[in-house]
Amino acid sequence: MFEHFFSLTLSEFVSLIKNKLGKREFYSHAIYSAIYKKGNITIEDMPEFVKVKQLRNSFLEFLPQELLEISQIQESNGLTKFITVTEDQLEIESVVIPMSHYNTLCISSQIGCKMGCTFCETGKMGLIRSLEVFEIITQVYLAIFQLKFDIKNIVFMGMGEPFDNFDNVIQAVKILTEPKGFSFSKSNITISTVGRIDGIKKLAKLNWPRLNLAISLNAPNNLIRSEIMPINRTTPLEELQKVLMEYPLRKSGIILIEYVLIKDVNDSDKNVEELVEFLLPLRARLNLIAYNPGTDTVYKRPSEEEMFLFYKKLADKNVFLCRRKSRGTESMAACGQLGNLKLREALSGK
Repeated sequence: MFEHFFSLTLSEFVSLIKNKLGKREFYSHAIYSAIYKKGNITIEDMPEFVKVKQLRNSFLEFLPQELLEISQIQESNGLTKFITVTEDQLEIESVVIPMSHYNTLCISSQIGCKMGCTFCETGKMGLIRSLEVFEIITQVYLAIFQLKFDIKNIVFMGMGEPFDNFDNVIQAVKILTEPKGFSFSKSNITISTVGRIDGIKKLAKLNWPRLNLAISLNAPNNLIRSEIMPINRTTPLEELQKVLMEYPLRKSGIILIEYVLIKDVNDSDKNVEELVEFLLPLRARLNLIAYNPGTDTVYKRPSEEEMFLFYKKLADKNVFLCRRKSRGTESMAACGQLGNLKLREALSGK
């Protein structure tokens, strides 16, 4: 059995075809482009095979025979959430987010998550398993060629902690940025982490300064963060801040800091001061997000006025920030809402 086509970089596909079929890279390059640029998964009507149709059949063994299927599509306030069913009957949730002139695709790296953040629906699931490379890439392929979205940005902000699936996520980035494939720029790809400093250090060693790094911070001090984000109990803010200060950025690069504002939890005047102190030594932009309620939530969403006041207090202290509008809450497609708890319950009962 050969590794799935959607798990291979161009050079790996070239090597596979050369070793198994003895064919030069001319054909491999053409097939790779036909699939990733045109969605031609069956490589039908490729000019390279017009006179050698039998040769085309020999290549089919190394291409996907069937794609994972989309089982459900939900639209809410402009967002499109689609659910892909895996071969073992699990569900991957992905979201297409329309921007002013382009679309961003939010993809998952795991089914569930073991980080246990108390305000996150995915965290309530626990970790079911990490996604294979082809399952990550399939989300992008389906969004572009089946749902027909023009995707400019890819964000690893769906289900899961990307650095808990580091090797597969990095392999997916290599495939996404292949010039003869999808050809996304690294500057249009963002990996979001809860603050896995081992993963941040490993990413730094790759020397990919154009790739965007986002940190899900959500609390300005160790007391609050340890309560809502268990990772902080072993990796306090002082350690996270130090690693971020050392992270290599391109000349105009910044680190994205995500802050989910939860009413009466992390929204006090003192929290503003603490947050400013954390951000001060960093080249960073703060993304302020209102908490989106999930199932059986114990937290409250701030009002529009409360969001504005918190934003203004930060802006008055010259914090570089933007407010991200919540969309897709009705279909559980907004930030922090991805995750099928019924699936977890069903699996637990087996």
